[in-house]
Order: sequence, then structure tokens, then C-alpha cells
Amino acid sequence: MEANPTPGLDNAIQAMREWKEQIFSAMRKAISEDRREELKPMLDSFEEVERHINECERLKRSWSDYANRLSTLLKSLSESKKTTKRPRPTRAEKGRSKSRERNRSNGSSGGGVSGAASDIPSQSEFEMPILRALDKLGGTAPRKDVIQMVIEEMKAERGITAGPGDRMWRVWKERIKFARLMMVRRGWLYRDSPRGMWQITEEGRKKLFGEDQSSPSPPEEPRVEVVSSAPASEDQANP
Repeated sequence: MEANPTPGLDNAIQAMREWKEQIFSAMRKAISEDRREELKPMLDSFEEVERHINECERLKRSWSDYANRLSTLLKSLSESKKTTKRPRPTRAEKGRSKSRERNRSNGSSGGGVSGAASDIPSQSEFEMPILRALDKLGGTAPRKDVIQMVIEEMKAERGITAGPGDRMWRVWKERIKFARLMMVRRGWLYRDSPRGMWQITEEGRKKLFGEDQSSPSPPEEPRVEVVSSAPASEDQANP
């Protein structure tokens, strides 16, 4: 039990989280400077680091489970070697044992810990809620309104009641923004929408109404017209 890999895994996770922050800062700078051709390798690196972090966290959980099982086994083997019969517990000891069991049970079913890893959806899980939010908001909406609506929907689905100042929401918001970048690459959202505004494309509507069976049928005409930068035809210019 001396060779505990947990400290090494913790160091690796911390280093990779710092890499993620550096990549994220570089991506924001590239977006602000309109160097969009550099976003794809940055996104790929960001997702690869995130996969490694998840794998290290999984290894930590596996080691913890293994260490607990081994400790229980060694303890049971040690106790089996004892030949003396244990005295029967007194009434007071039974009462204390029951009290500890009740406290342990209440602690394990106390509604969950805010910000736990199981409460943080993956990046792809935000995509359909983003499309639904934009559809409800008329097809085009400010970024903050879309993010707020997506968070409220995901909170309701997962039964989360944590306050708006919780650290978990900052993680959610960052994943929603990266989900939006991936959706732009897939053609579901407009790349050249006004700054601070998100706008759904026709492909995005097809994705929404093709996979979200709970949504109503798509309207015959889009609610928001996309202004084209192409020059008008001769017939349109001279009616």
C-alpha cells in the first residue's frame, strides 16, 4: 500500500489543467485577432488534453476503489486469525453504531455536491439545447441570453438547484462557448453573425427538427432573415 499513484496523478492533472488554460487563452486571442485558421489545431489540442484529464481522474477512482477493497480484505484476514471471541456489544455501543449508520446514510444521500464531475455535461450535450434555445428566441439572440436558457434547461433536466455564483456554472459556460465553435464548423450556426449574437442556420434547423422529436414542426419560413452581402441581380436592381 506504500506505492500510491494518486499524488503523481494529481500533479499530472494540475499540469494539464494549466495547459488547457493556456490553450484557451491562445484561442481567445486568435478569435479576437481574426486568425480563425488557427482554431482547429487549438481545438484539437484542447479536446485531447481534456481526454487525458478524464483518463487520469478515472485511474484515480479505480485506484481508490482497489485500495479500499484490498484494505477490507486484509482487515478481514487479520480478524479471522483471532481466536478470542468478541464480547457482545452493550446497549450503548449498539446505539452509537446505529447513530453512525444514520449519519453516514444521510451524508451519502444529501442531494449531491454542487460542481461534482457528474454534474458537468460533455461539450456535445450542449449542442441540442443551444439549437432549442435559439429556436425559442427567434433564431437570433444575444450570447448571454442563449447561455442562460441552456443552463436553465440543463439544470431542470438534471435536478440541480445550485446558485448562480457556483463555480460549476463557469465551467458550463466555457463548454457552451466551445460547443458553439464546433457547431459553427458543422454549419449549424452562422460564422459571420454580429458580434455577441448567435444565429441558427437552415442546417441547424434541420438538425434540430430532425433529431428533437419533442419540438414542434419547423416553420415554413425562417423567423429571422439572413442579410446577404452578395450584390442584387439586375432584375432586382431595376424592377
